[in-house]
Amino acid sequence: MIPPKGHGSLLRHYVFQAGEITNAPTIYHVMSCLSMLSATCCPHCVYYEPDDHSVRRDPLHLWIMMLGEPGSRKGHAAKLALRIAHPLIGARRRRAAGSIQGLERLLLYRERNPVFFLNEAARFFKENRLAWMGGTGPEFWCDVFDGEIEPRTLKRKARAGEYEVEDLDGEQVGTDDAPDLHVGKDPVQVRISILGTAAARQLVRALKPADWEGGMLSRMLFVHAERPKPRAKGGGEWPQEVSSFLLRKLAAVQDFASKHPEVAMDKGGWEVWEPWFYGVENSLLGFRGHVADILIRLTRHVRVLAALIALSCRSATISAPMVRAACRIGDLSRAHVLSLPIRAE
Repeated sequence: MIPPKGHGSLLRHYVFQAGEITNAPTIYHVMSCLSMLSATCCPHCVYYEPDDHSVRRDPLHLWIMMLGEPGSRKGHAAKLALRIAHPLIGARRRRAAGSIQGLERLLLYRERNPVFFLNEAARFFKENRLAWMGGTGPEFWCDVFDGEIEPRTLKRKARAGEYEVEDLDGEQVGTDDAPDLHVGKDPVQVRISILGTAAARQLVRALKPADWEGGMLSRMLFVHAERPKPRAKGGGEWPQEVSSFLLRKLAAVQDFASKHPEVAMDKGGWEVWEPWFYGVENSLLGFRGHVADILIRLTRHVRVLAALIALSCRSATISAPMVRAACRIGDLSRAHVLSLPIRAE
């Protein structure tokens, strides 16, 4: 799951240092660090893949859900990563609450690259399920996961009275709530980063089977770990010198991403990626229902993971070891999804 020695990656340093102060499972530290990298790099950089007919450009935002029983230290692992990233993401971190319309207003009027931390996600969805999953929720999450909202969608919603924007030709639509917002002909680019934690069974109980069919949940990358064995570790908080060291490395990665807007696989990386990709795609033929809805996006997640692993080494080229590390995470996630107690209606 971690690039081999010699890469000098932030990911490797982070996981080692986090393991020194808490006994949280390694996978939680890996995913928390990758989420932190995604939040800091996704406004600047994309995964780039040319082919014979077109070009693939995947935004680097991730929606990660870390599952585990109570006491598995998943929330603590996530908070450690957020403390390191806080000076860089600052006001981009937003409280997850309200309705889909409120989130749309946030994206349009205030922040195009928000970061959400859903601690105890089962309780959050139990309280906010209808607001986030019902109505226009599935359409909203589909649009923002793709990274763009079409102007015609904004115009249609404005005319329906959900919020107010200017027409493409500058004519005001609705009231003058936000007269300074002009929606042009190009799509509005958004990048939402999400890191959540939950107990698997509690999460499933908080949701309806239909919630897994589309929208937010089917676009999340799930990982699971067992409760760690008690063992002597540090106080569970970053020593100041370690925190400063990791923040400097993260800032260097962010600066590198801003100067290298595209990350792509080299020949060796592609030779590892191609057989894994086709193996996953072929395996999907055997799945149906909600499991297939989730796993169909697994290859996209792994491409983004590979790009973030490369960026953590301050490299714009994804090598074979980096792809292997990302594919191992993908294999773990696939196994965890298959173990989820989801049932179709």
